[in-house]
Amino acid sequence: MGRLPEDVKQICVWLARGYDRRLAKTQAVQRAGGRSAARRLAREQERLEAVEQALVAATGGIEADEIREKLRRAIMLNVESGHRYPYEQLGIDGISRSDFYRRKTQFLQGIAARLGLM
Repeated sequence: MGRLPEDVKQICVWLARGYDRRLAKTQAVQRAGGRSAARRLAREQERLEAVEQALVAATGGIEADEIREKLRRAIMLNVESGHRYPYEQLGIDGISRSDFYRRKTQFLQGIAARLGLM
């Protein structure tokens, strides 16, 4: 897969940044119920799953659960704010700088592919 167009990349970044907020909102809507919310809920669920699946795919191939989980958190923090959380601040042992950014790119590409943005 080639480089993401800038507009698609920004959509994927915003979907990842809003993951926690949308997850909480989706859970609240599920508890409240209602038929009008069903369609909206399905669309949000699709976006949440795209972020989750892309994160799992981007961190695949790492044997150690602890390192894999640290990498997932690090990718989400870096997507949230690359200035506040550059690679050097994340403290990911066993993952090189180039591997980290390659996996972050895979993550964003995975979101785009799963949502049909490319």
